[in-house]
Amino acid sequence: MRVLILVLSGGSKDFDMLCQGQKDTWDSIEVEGVDTIYYHSGNNTILNGKDLYVNCPPEQNMAHYRLKLALDYIFDSNSAYDFIFRTNASSYVDKQRLLEYAKEMPTRRTYNGKLGG
Repeated sequence: MRVLILVLSGGSKDFDMLCQGQKDTWDSIEVEGVDTIYYHSGNNTILNGKDLYVNCPPEQNMAHYRLKLALDYIFDSNSAYDFIFRTNASSYVDKQRLLEYAKEMPTRRTYNGKLGG
């Protein structure tokens, strides 16, 4: 089981501080099978450690497009994740509990932890 946590950053120094706080707290705990990528606006698409910069303006109304570009990068890199959990830079995630929850979820027709019809 592999889970990817995608963290949306807003592109300002405030969001950078929130992301650093996450890296220093819940994301500092390594859990086998769980990866974290923080995606940000940038001038090019490049992965630098856990930070993915996508070629997208930093404006708030571009948040969905940043997610689309981040997902394009993940899918194009042939990463084999069973689940992708998207969260914000202000969230706290218990990676071990998320992994345990994901193991109980169906692998088809699933969205945000809810069964699809």
